[in-house]
Amino acid sequence: MNKILIIQSSYLKPNGKVYKSIVPGTVSFSLPLLAGLTPKEFGVEIMDDVLENIDFNADCDLVGITAMSFQAPRAYQIANEFRKRGKKVVMGGFHASFFPEDAIKHCDAVVIGEAENIWAKLIEDFRNGNPQKFYQSPELHSLKGLPVPRYDLLEIKLHGGLPIQAARGCPYQCDFCWVQRLYRRSYRKRPIAEVVRDIQSSRGYVNRFLFVDDNLMLDKNYAKDLFKALIPLQIEWLTQSDISIAEDPELLDLCKESGCIFVFIGIESLNPDSLDSVRKNTVDPKHVSENLRKIRRKGIPFCLSFIFGFDHDTKDTFRSSINFAIKNRAHYITPFIYTPIPGSKFDLQLQAEGRYIPARRSDFSSFSHMHLQFIPKNLSVQDFEKEFRKALSRFYSFRSAWVRILLPPLRYRNGLLSFKYNFWHFITNLFFMFKAWFGKHPVSSL
Repeated sequence: MNKILIIQSSYLKPNGKVYKSIVPGTVSFSLPLLAGLTPKEFGVEIMDDVLENIDFNADCDLVGITAMSFQAPRAYQIANEFRKRGKKVVMGGFHASFFPEDAIKHCDAVVIGEAENIWAKLIEDFRNGNPQKFYQSPELHSLKGLPVPRYDLLEIKLHGGLPIQAARGCPYQCDFCWVQRLYRRSYRKRPIAEVVRDIQSSRGYVNRFLFVDDNLMLDKNYAKDLFKALIPLQIEWLTQSDISIAEDPELLDLCKESGCIFVFIGIESLNPDSLDSVRKNTVDPKHVSENLRKIRRKGIPFCLSFIFGFDHDTKDTFRSSINFAIKNRAHYITPFIYTPIPGSKFDLQLQAEGRYIPARRSDFSSFSHMHLQFIPKNLSVQDFEKEFRKALSRFYSFRSAWVRILLPPLRYRNGLLSFKYNFWHFITNLFFMFKAWFGKHPVSSL
């Protein structure tokens, strides 16, 4: 065995065609990291199925595929095509970790959970011709001593930024969150010197990074030290965080000074009863507006995430959420539809009440957080989906985009960057507006 091909799967559109994007994206951090973990004697190639066409006759001996559950049907296609050609296939990622028995039907081995501790053994087993069906490390990796990600293997022109990670996991126990279940509610931080090393290794590629951390600023002292180390690098970066960053003025200052150009914030719901029902205790609806104003005054644009489908939701929930996002001048929103984790409290409740839509719950394509899998408590399925689309169209309208983004525009490091990013956010909003007109979700087809 001489060469390994690592693939990030795309997904299938409702018409059965593979989704492809012409807009530069960011590949999963696991791909360049796995390439870095691969022993030096093996050749490695990375492919992003969203942005590139896969050559099923590629010269490789082992194919690794990572996928979320909504990407599983496409990932299975890829795996089946390579196996037809006599290639060995291993699957990992969220889908394979939560549904290993289903994934193994389409591949030779499944990695459950993290791969850092078992990747070298897996490769050695395949080289010796005796792979196991399932690989799962009994311990989580400390995240110390990880190799430099193989950014050199990425088709850089296809990516708007490079993925990087400073910390992994989340200690909270929100019932809707798949992350805390996968990483066993752990929160682990990498040595800051190694994060800086990874960024410096990418010099000559791009100067923009996406921190893929589940909550980069959870440990505020660590985040402050990290941002101080980033300031001399003069990079631009994006991430996701809870809204508590606004409550620490020093953290917010360092965030901006170190190059933060965008932050994704999970609000989930403005209804305290909905938040309590899923144990989301990091958001106090009474202080959200004030905290968002602090973030915006600092000149950091943000995307607000909402989850629809809680038992307390009504038609007014959609309207009030969009009004809130417009009033607080969010640059974007990402509305998700509640997709219960198998075995979670809400999943068991829906089963007991017979509220699942069988065809949707059994179709992995509907695990995209853009499909309603169950009958809502206070709306019909038709009304729910109608209100969901109306909410998107209302937020991504020309008038809304003008007010949210350009009155007045945000100020960045200098005038050129200010013009560049304000223009980019406005044009992107108009693009999303046209998608919403045609019944499309800005991120994925509903």
